[in-house]
Amino acid sequence: MFSRALFLQLRAPVSQRPPLLSSPFLCRAGRVTSRSTSSSAIPFEEEREVGFQKFYPMSLGEVINEKYKVVAKLGFGSASTIWCCRSLAYTKTNKYAALKIYAHDLVAEDEIDNETAIYKHLSTAGNPDYPGKMYVRTIQDSFFVTSRAGNPHQCLVHEVLSNDILSSDVKEENILLGLVDPSIVEQLNAKEIAASGLYKSVNGYNLYKSANFGIPTKFGRPILCDFSLARNGQVEHYHNIQPDPYRAPEVWDMFENRRMFDGLDPETGKYGNRFHLASIVGLLGPPPLEFLQRSECSSVYFYDRGNWKCLNPVLSVSWEDSERNPEVSNKKGFLDFVCKMVRWMPESRASPSELLGDPWLLGDVEGQ
Repeated sequence: MFSRALFLQLRAPVSQRPPLLSSPFLCRAGRVTSRSTSSSAIPFEEEREVGFQKFYPMSLGEVINEKYKVVAKLGFGSASTIWCCRSLAYTKTNKYAALKIYAHDLVAEDEIDNETAIYKHLSTAGNPDYPGKMYVRTIQDSFFVTSRAGNPHQCLVHEVLSNDILSSDVKEENILLGLVDPSIVEQLNAKEIAASGLYKSVNGYNLYKSANFGIPTKFGRPILCDFSLARNGQVEHYHNIQPDPYRAPEVWDMFENRRMFDGLDPETGKYGNRFHLASIVGLLGPPPLEFLQRSECSSVYFYDRGNWKCLNPVLSVSWEDSERNPEVSNKKGFLDFVCKMVRWMPESRASPSELLGDPWLLGDVEGQ
């Protein structure tokens, strides 16, 4: 039933999962034909992002930091663009690079510094021969470049991967494939790409179409990328994680294909921690005092004895009412299994080995 299907999905190698093929690839598909510049008023690629004028105004063929000649645009994100560059001081195995260049003043400087520090830490931490290192992207170079307007832009240089895109955390879009055949990028000619890729110019900012050279015939190893939201695990952190829609219980929401609760203020429709927390308390009951004492923010929501102090009431939420997935067999056994994991105190949660021996899980697998 459900557990069996989930196990089969998780066992599939990342490189065999279809969603990885949905992103643009930098691959061979014959010659690129030229086309005229568009005069469309419809926002295009990074032009759709808020404050895109703060992006670095790149020109294909431009040489960055006297070392990297830009030959194609690979993609864009909410605060950066990424470009395929030819290294002017390349080695035999390092002829091309992916240049990620941040917009000016759209991302906090300490966030960019954090990403750079994480990459450098991953490059030097642990055993250099550890086999897992080959599956994690590293940084080759970092520096600042100044735009024509005099604005500084942070640049990170990486190995080119076959489907370079920009995103923000550990998910399938951030597991890219290594470039097995370097000749894929040999066909990139700055003049040819400039003729075909320049979509339009807006107030002196050139908007280029991201390169798409079809689907590759060879796949490299899967590589985990983009550590802009990563944090050093040796330090305690208390900040909120994840965008509002993806906070707990996001896994349950995916399983049920609907929200258990949304944390929205019923009057304004905007997300608020106190509304989200009120639903969690309604589901799990009041948190133990020991748990509250571990948080620097607990006094905002709870009195000293653990009673709820916010004006909005604790909501009535139950597992039984929320569970409606028709694929679940033995609903009571399934909910008992879930409740062994979802508890306030980490020490009271069942371990993986204990969960593997759960009667519901074993019964479901044995019944296949």
